Amino acid sequence: MGGPFRRDRPRFALSAGGRGEALWERTAVALRLAAVWGARVARLARTWVAGGLALVSAIALAQSPSASQRLSPLQTQSAADAQSHRPEASRPLRVAAAASLRGPLDQALADWRDAGGGPSLVTYAGTPALVRQIEQGLPADLFVSADVAWMDHLQSKGALQPGTRRDLLANRLVLVAGSDREALLPVAARTFAAPVELGGAGDGALRTALANWPGSTRLAIAEVTSVPAGRYARGALEALDLWRAWSGRLAMTDNVRAALLLVARGETELGIVYASDARVEARVRVVGVLSESVHPPIRYPAAALAATAHSRTVEALEFLGGPVAIKRFVAAGFSQPPPSPAGAR
Repeated sequence: MGGPFRRDRPRFALSAGGRGEALWERTAVALRLAAVWGARVARLARTWVAGGLALVSAIALAQSPSASQRLSPLQTQSAADAQSHRPEASRPLRVAAAASLRGPLDQALADWRDAGGGPSLVTYAGTPALVRQIEQGLPADLFVSADVAWMDHLQSKGALQPGTRRDLLANRLVLVAGSDREALLPVAARTFAAPVELGGAGDGALRTALANWPGSTRLAIAEVTSVPAGRYARGALEALDLWRAWSGRLAMTDNVRAALLLVARGETELGIVYASDARVEARVRVVGVLSESVHPPIRYPAAALAATAHSRTVEALEFLGGPVAIKRFVAAGFSQPPPSPAGAR
């Protein structure tokens, strides 16, 4: 039996006495090994414990506020109460608005902010889509519609704050063509120095041209059953006796800005959009203006929503109907509606 602890001890014969000596040697070796490894384990254990305590202390120190930052239980509760009762006016005013208002409404709300009114967030979409979202819980404080009927619908559901509804703006429908497609237009449509009022005196040449427009030409228009601009356009085409000529070659979109984009990109030759839309797109030109005698007046009603908790919603609505904001809208092609009759909504 050799080993690291035998060194030069003589080997004994395995007699009864020798067996005892061998057993003693094995026991001694085992005890020495146990002592050595026990010492090593103890040193490792002390190191691990010390390191663990240091790590825990460091984490606790990092996460604990300094003495100057610590709050008493009463102060902590007061801070929590202040956070839970943060005034609604400190968050942005949430506005849901018809897609055709993009641009001038952003400018008007920036004017309101600069006048001390605060920030705002605007959701733009087609009016029917916005109404559906509001009914499904869209968080909004103020709604500006491109259609009276959809605002009537929300009012009938109790979704408007009583006494806040007003007709904010008016608009017109125009017939547009791509500005680079002059040569594709019939001669009658190329010779006008200014847009003709379709449905008014002197529109005969353009109406005749539209009635006989080449069959491959398509007309971009907002969806005609639910989107306000599309409904107005269909009514105008019917009144002008042009619906039959165009109903089979419409390119319908879910909002009027999308219809404008089809014309601007050259994907359709003609389109019917709002006058304010044509104003912001350099790639189209106005061929004709549709008379208000051939479709219902286009109004943009606005109202605070019943679900609003923002303390400045009505103030913002008043600002949008004031001279600073109206100047923005008029510059973009909108107009002011006539005053509502006494007793109107």
